[in-house]
Amino acid sequence: MACIEQQQRIGALRREWTMPGVLPAKLHSVADRWSAAGKTFMQVRMGLAAGPMVVGNMGSKTRADYTMMGDTVNLASRLEGLQKYYRTSIAINGSMYDQINGEIEARKLDDVRVLGKMESVPVYEVLGIRGTLRDDDRAALALYQEGLNAYSEYRFSTARHMFEEALRLKPKDGPATLYAKRCSEYETSPPQDLVFSMSHK
Repeated sequence: MACIEQQQRIGALRREWTMPGVLPAKLHSVADRWSAAGKTFMQVRMGLAAGPMVVGNMGSKTRADYTMMGDTVNLASRLEGLQKYYRTSIAINGSMYDQINGEIEARKLDDVRVLGKMESVPVYEVLGIRGTLRDDDRAALALYQEGLNAYSEYRFSTARHMFEEALRLKPKDGPATLYAKRCSEYETSPPQDLVFSMSHK
């Protein structure tokens, strides 16, 4: 809920920053350049993962720090970085999704094999608090889900059509854009599996 509220607040700030005189001239110039390049000005990415970890004071008598360690902590960090690829803002792992699914609006992004791991993990994008999506967002989400279902069954032509329909409603949607392009490539050269492998952090 804190992540959702932070994203809502940064969105409100971005709208304020478009008003004349709110930003210093140099920052306003940067915002204009980013906008022209299709980038979001001052975007914040958040990765969350639920699972086992070691938390507490670690170190020695002379130097200690309260910290956390483990694969779950590393996964959360990978989920934050992964969103550069999908152009999303909040990503969670399957364990967290299972715990909060009834409270949020979310969609599956992919099955991902993070750097340094052999097994894949399901990754979801958090869209908002349940019941708060606008009608056009809900319609685009339904088309995206149909596309993802077809994609998982290797029906790439059908999937591409559904993702393109979703993009007619939400032209800047990162995941739908990525999947439409991926399906176009897979129609002529199907992959052995549908797991996305991260090649860098």
